[in-house]
Amino acid sequence: MKKTDIGLGLYILAAIVFLIIPLPSVILDVLLAFNMAIALVVLFNADTIARIASICPCTEMSYCKFCPLVFGAVLSCPSPSSH
Repeated sequence: MKKTDIGLGLYILAAIVFLIIPLPSVILDVLLAFNMAIALVVLFNADTIARIASICPCTEMSYCKFCPLVFGAVLSCPSPSSH
Protein backbone atom coordinates (compact mmCIF):
# COMPACT_ATOMS: atom_id res chain seq x y z
CA MET A 1 0.00 0.00 0.00
CA LYS A 2 1.10 3.52 -0.74
CA LYS A 3 1.16 6.29 1.83
CA THR A 4 -1.45 8.17 -0.18
CA ASP A 5 -3.83 5.19 0.03
CA ILE A 6 -3.48 5.07 3.80
CA GLY A 7 -3.93 8.85 4.05
CA LEU A 8 -7.05 8.75 1.90
CA GLY A 9 -8.48 5.92 3.99
CA LEU A 10 -7.83 7.80 7.23
CA TYR A 11 -9.39 10.94 5.74
CA ILE A 12 -12.57 9.09 4.77
CA LEU A 13 -12.68 7.31 8.13
CA ALA A 14 -12.31 10.64 9.96
CA ALA A 15 -15.15 12.14 7.92
CA ILE A 16 -17.43 9.23 8.82
CA VAL A 17 -16.45 9.38 12.50
CA PHE A 18 -17.12 13.14 12.62
CA LEU A 19 -20.57 12.57 11.13
CA ILE A 20 -21.39 10.01 13.83
CA ILE A 21 -19.76 11.60 16.88
CA PRO A 22 -20.97 15.15 17.58
CA LEU A 23 -18.31 17.80 18.11
CA PRO A 24 -18.77 20.71 20.52
CA SER A 25 -19.70 23.96 18.82
CA VAL A 26 -16.49 25.64 20.02
CA ILE A 27 -14.38 23.09 18.14
CA LEU A 28 -16.56 23.47 15.05
CA ASP A 29 -16.12 27.26 15.21
CA VAL A 30 -12.35 26.94 15.47
CA LEU A 31 -12.19 24.45 12.59
CA LEU A 32 -14.39 26.69 10.43
CA ALA A 33 -12.22 29.74 11.17
CA PHE A 34 -9.08 27.72 10.37
CA ASN A 35 -10.61 26.54 7.10
CA MET A 36 -11.50 30.11 6.09
CA ALA A 37 -8.02 31.35 6.98
CA ILE A 38 -6.33 28.68 4.87
CA ALA A 39 -8.70 29.42 1.97
CA LEU A 40 -7.84 33.13 2.13
CA VAL A 41 -4.10 32.40 2.19
CA VAL A 42 -4.43 30.21 -0.91
CA LEU A 43 -6.61 32.79 -2.67
CA PHE A 44 -4.28 35.72 -1.96
CA ASN A 45 -1.18 33.77 -2.95
CA ALA A 46 -2.74 32.70 -6.24
CA ASP A 47 -3.83 36.27 -6.97
CA THR A 48 -0.40 37.70 -6.13
CA ILE A 49 1.41 35.16 -8.30
CA ALA A 50 -0.95 35.81 -11.21
CA ARG A 51 -0.46 39.58 -10.94
CA ILE A 52 3.33 39.33 -10.75
CA ALA A 53 3.46 36.89 -13.64
CA SER A 54 1.40 39.26 -15.78
CA ILE A 55 3.60 42.26 -14.88
CA CYS A 56 6.96 40.54 -15.31
CA PRO A 57 8.34 40.84 -18.85
CA CYS A 58 10.27 37.60 -18.43
CA THR A 59 9.44 34.31 -20.02
CA GLU A 60 11.21 32.17 -17.43
CA MET A 61 10.55 32.00 -13.70
CA SER A 62 13.96 31.84 -12.04
CA TYR A 63 15.88 34.33 -9.94
CA CYS A 64 17.23 37.70 -11.06
CA LYS A 65 17.10 41.36 -10.06
CA PHE A 66 15.12 42.69 -13.02
CA CYS A 67 11.57 41.75 -12.00
CA PRO A 68 9.37 42.71 -9.02
CA LEU A 69 10.21 41.52 -5.55
CA VAL A 70 7.68 39.10 -4.05
CA PHE A 71 7.84 37.60 -0.54
CA GLY A 72 11.60 38.09 -0.38
CA ALA A 73 12.21 36.16 -3.61
CA VAL A 74 12.57 37.68 -7.04
CA LEU A 75 11.08 36.48 -10.31
CA SER A 76 13.62 36.41 -13.08
CA CYS A 77 14.58 37.45 -16.52
CA PRO A 78 17.24 35.54 -18.47
CA SER A 79 19.34 38.68 -18.98
CA PRO A 80 18.99 42.49 -18.94
CA SER A 81 19.28 42.59 -22.73
CA SER A 82 16.11 40.50 -23.14
CA HIS A 83 13.88 43.36 -21.90
